[in-house]
Amino acid sequence: MASDLLFSGSRLVWTVTVAALRRWYAARLRACRQALRAWCGLRDVYQMTEGRHCQVHLLDDRNLELLVQPKLLSRELLDLVASHFNLKEKEYFGITFIDDTGQSVWLQLDHRVLDHDLPKKPGPATLYFAVRFYIESISFLKDKTTVELFFLNAKSCVHQGHIEVDSETVFKLAALVLQPFDPIKMGL
Repeated sequence: MASDLLFSGSRLVWTVTVAALRRWYAARLRACRQALRAWCGLRDVYQMTEGRHCQVHLLDDRNLELLVQPKLLSRELLDLVASHFNLKEKEYFGITFIDDTGQSVWLQLDHRVLDHDLPKKPGPATLYFAVRFYIESISFLKDKTTVELFFLNAKSCVHQGHIEVDSETVFKLAALVLQPFDPIKMGL
């Protein structure tokens, strides 16, 4: 019985000590954080729960799901998406969305993503990574990844009916898609 009393007393001392240490540590930690913020000029940062969930459809039929922070610029989002392809020639590409009227709208690179008039429907906002600026010939492109993405964009546009082609051209395109790729023959 005396040992139980001694044990419960030491447990009480232990509990009080732990609580005091936690309180002291939290107060010191809070003071340390405030000092670091003031010294380094740090501002409060956004929690990862702030922002809007977005789904970016990529040209290779993958989807990139992310939480877009309130201050994220469209240029930064494009850089993030381009990094998934290790894309060097980003200047030909952009990110678009379908507005409430059904029209495709390009994100302006110097504006914040969430400042655009994205659809207000529930769930993640749907964005599309696509070719924004076309060139006269793909031979002007320097990187094979850019050529591949131009091809995937053209294939998608034909498949979705954004580009109308006659049946003879469709069969020629299908034959080109089905043949094996030879980089030497293509001059790449």
